[in-house]
Amino acid sequence: MVQNLEKDVTAYKRILSDCFMKDLKSGVLKPLLERVREDETLMLAIRDDYINIYYRGGNIFEIRRRPHLGQYEVRFDQKYAKGLALPLIFPFRIERGAEARDLAVVVPELKYAMDRYFAKTRKSEREFQQLAVRENNRSPIANETDYFIVDIEIEGLIPNARYDMLAVRWLSHHHGKQGVLVPVLIEMKYGIKALGGKAGLEKHLKDAYSLRRCEKIWSSVVTGLEGQLNQLDDLGLLTFNRSSKVGRLEFDKGATPELIFLLANYNPASQQLKRFVEKIDKPDFERSGFNLLFFASCFAGYGMHYESMGSLTDFKREVLRLFELAQTRGRDPHA
Repeated sequence: MVQNLEKDVTAYKRILSDCFMKDLKSGVLKPLLERVREDETLMLAIRDDYINIYYRGGNIFEIRRRPHLGQYEVRFDQKYAKGLALPLIFPFRIERGAEARDLAVVVPELKYAMDRYFAKTRKSEREFQQLAVRENNRSPIANETDYFIVDIEIEGLIPNARYDMLAVRWLSHHHGKQGVLVPVLIEMKYGIKALGGKAGLEKHLKDAYSLRRCEKIWSSVVTGLEGQLNQLDDLGLLTFNRSSKVGRLEFDKGATPELIFLLANYNPASQQLKRFVEKIDKPDFERSGFNLLFFASCFAGYGMHYESMGSLTDFKREVLRLFELAQTRGRDPHA
């Protein structure tokens, strides 16, 4: 099965060229990077020599290099602007810093267009996904958390699979140590309706295990993740106290990666979650090559701490406890 899968895998390559990095840090794109640094509601995601900038889980900008033209091309999804006149014509070209500043200035108007769209077309899971990124990467408490989220919305690694977030665990009290990072795969589900169906918890579990068993692609994920993390750090998009002892951010090569399910705003009376946890047994996840964990938000926030992670045994116990409590209070058992 793994041998057949390896014929169809795609290497995980999400890194920016030296030229692109230079233009972000000190060249024509610097005004846009400064705009992202000033605004925690924006997230810059590194792709294969292009970037996406997200707002509320939607892609506000896709920016690609056009080397043969000596410029960058910026796209804004027109579906967000239905019924509105946009302040700029897209695709928008950037050749000089002045044009990047013009683009940065109109961000509030483009946000407004997206706000109108999301008021009618809900994308709650993606919005809360970006909120988790913000809390752990750039918020005032980010230095205290144990996780940094490096990438979101990963598709194409293996056929018919999508992964919500790739992250690293870096225990806050290890910020002064070299080579202690652990790769993390996070699957987020928002609300009861997201628990089942074609993209439900069970499918995500199987997809994660398939990815981990394929050594060729998993190795490329770990290598690419390390490169992405260091570029985000170089761009000033991670909040943590840097120690002079730590140069390049590196993984602990012998550490077992983590698979974390982050469940947000689910109904304790749900039969779906109860059925899901009852179907998973310990031997299944022990053979997977992951440390399977479940994140219970730390007092209503998304700041991720290792102590807030529960094992499968712990999580089963808590789901059943809440389910039984809901039954005693007359909640709908079919929710």
